[in-house]
Amino acid sequence: MRIIVHISDLHFGRTETALEQALRDTIIARHPDLIIVSGDLTQRATRAQFAEAKRFFVTLPYPMLIVPGNHDVPLYSFWTRFTQPYAKYREHISDDLEPLYQDDEMLVVGINTVRIFKMKEGRVNAKQIERARSVLMSIPPEKIKIIVSHHPFNIPVGHYKRPLSQARKFWKDLQEMGVDLFLSGHLHDTLERYRDRTYKLSSAGPLLIQAGTAISTRTRKEGNSFNIIRATSRTMRIERFAAHPKRRDFSIVRTEEFIRNKTGWIRKEAAV
Repeated sequence: MRIIVHISDLHFGRTETALEQALRDTIIARHPDLIIVSGDLTQRATRAQFAEAKRFFVTLPYPMLIVPGNHDVPLYSFWTRFTQPYAKYREHISDDLEPLYQDDEMLVVGINTVRIFKMKEGRVNAKQIERARSVLMSIPPEKIKIIVSHHPFNIPVGHYKRPLSQARKFWKDLQEMGVDLFLSGHLHDTLERYRDRTYKLSSAGPLLIQAGTAISTRTRKEGNSFNIIRATSRTMRIERFAAHPKRRDFSIVRTEEFIRNKTGWIRKEAAV
């Protein structure tokens, strides 16, 4: 079994200081195999904010996979945005904007969906999908296959955010690769596996999981939250942690369990 901490939209520069320690303590107590950060590390991509993010990350003694979000490139400094959009990210976080992580049980592929010509929305292209295919199709089928991006590959009908541009075009390809999990952020809402008219998702298939904003003051409906995923090749348990508004700590508020059948992942109770 692998324990994965999935945090997103930290927005250093706009964080709840008390929650930083609470998040750190909660993660360390679980001894994860991997921490995934699905973008928006900073509020305005400043050197000071990236330095804050780095100071936080170095206190977590576990492997990490991080992808940038739309807030991690300059917004108001147009010259820097179009000539050196990732300079500060590379300086403080990583040169690799699309990292890979692999161990005996899982393979995780990071995809950078940020586009400097788009202020908020993201995009995926054929080159990125082909790269994912080349690595995902080269591993044994029993390994857990995960794709991480900042922008979600699908968004429920009626949500005010737009789906990831071009994602629908590649959806069939991604399913054929045997992807088990799509992890993302951006919405500041926790969304579990869902089906809607947009992609005509069946009752089985990959799981699409969004993490809320972990420690930022930029909360929406649900407040601060993050996910811990306990995964094997046959089972998936997703624990949603939310911050208590008065105690300023995190506790489990919802658990979802899934099992894999011949066509994909279904809720455990649906298999009974």
